[in-house]
Amino acid sequence: MDKKMETGFQYIAVSSEIADTKIINKLLNNYSEILSTAGGCKTDDAQIDSRLPLFYFVLTGGTENFVMYIVERRKKQKGNEPVYIIAHSSNNSLPASLEILARIKQIGGKGKIFYLENPIDENGIRKIKESVKFISVKRELENSRIGLIGEASDWLVASSPKSDVIKKSWGPEIIEIDLAEVTKQLGSAAMQSAGITNFKEGAAQIFEPEESEIAENESVYFAIKNIADKYQLNSLSIRCFDLVVDQKTTGCFAISQLNDEGIIAGCEGDLVSTVGMLLGYKLIDELIWMANPSKISLQNSTLTLAHCTVPRKMISNYNLRSHFESGLGVGIEGKLPEGRVTLFRLGGKNMEKLWTAEGELIGNSTNSNLCRTQAEIKIDDRNKLEELLANPLGNHLLMIYGNHSKLLEEYKSFIENN
Repeated sequence: MDKKMETGFQYIAVSSEIADTKIINKLLNNYSEILSTAGGCKTDDAQIDSRLPLFYFVLTGGTENFVMYIVERRKKQKGNEPVYIIAHSSNNSLPASLEILARIKQIGGKGKIFYLENPIDENGIRKIKESVKFISVKRELENSRIGLIGEASDWLVASSPKSDVIKKSWGPEIIEIDLAEVTKQLGSAAMQSAGITNFKEGAAQIFEPEESEIAENESVYFAIKNIADKYQLNSLSIRCFDLVVDQKTTGCFAISQLNDEGIIAGCEGDLVSTVGMLLGYKLIDELIWMANPSKISLQNSTLTLAHCTVPRKMISNYNLRSHFESGLGVGIEGKLPEGRVTLFRLGGKNMEKLWTAEGELIGNSTNSNLCRTQAEIKIDDRNKLEELLANPLGNHLLMIYGNHSKLLEEYKSFIENN
């Protein structure tokens, strides 16, 4: 279901027909090692691998028409793909590269020049590596399938974008699935789930839930997992409150377990948050916690996040509680380790906006008036909390360990221009 894309890149080295062969070979020898460290593999026009992004390494001037010839020919096969050019500091490589990219943009295309000042230009090669990673993530997202099981929850008035908006802005395809496909499986899934998970055994303490409620939660997990397999989903979001109202059970364990397995799962049919979770997982290779921003202290620059589910791989231990709002089923009261975190949120009418903030997770709480897993975060920049109140993007935030605001913002800028 979640297949990793090919990484690295291929490059065609182009030079003028009148260029000295010895000079060309010397340039190739000088730069081939550093390009290889970035994942580069030299190819030629006849052996291009469609699974890898293509770069044009402009060795000399006088190459403009040849590059444009390849670009136009590939356009018939691959569409209007971005044109990535590697330039260096001699043999008129840079002016030729500028001319090529100028023409690409004149005809409505996109592209970028990566400039290597010399064969040991670590900053230049870092930018190539970063862009190759971004290209890989972009392709993975474009090949991802997010299942929307049921509709978005009624209260998500700012978080229910159309499928085509998601596809255009961030890449994934949305697969709409009737919630009845979950509910009609619950009986058989209960039999399937018996004794298989360690959900109960892994808990430090069990408070409200009865044995039967824990079993029902495991049943929900297997029913959703079967649907993920059936529709070949990389990710999903479920209208989970209907399970509470109609089935008197919860999807909190299912969401937690699926995330632990790498099937990125969001609550409440919130596709905006689920896309953000999938983006963070692909880009940073870490799990994400989706939660409600429940309390803010501007004076202390703190924010409390809370939700009744959390990936168990993100927590040090957990208790089994009831679902907060309903008192039914099972919720997870997890303890999140202290440390550096990044909060972020996608949003806007066309999902064109990104809010980020960095801070320190300084503790967990057990407030009886909030969802079960609760974390207090000291935000570095109090203005970020002011911004959250003045220009919110929606009711859920996403948390990931580490400092990643710059990376998220750079990725967003990259896809907007590529």
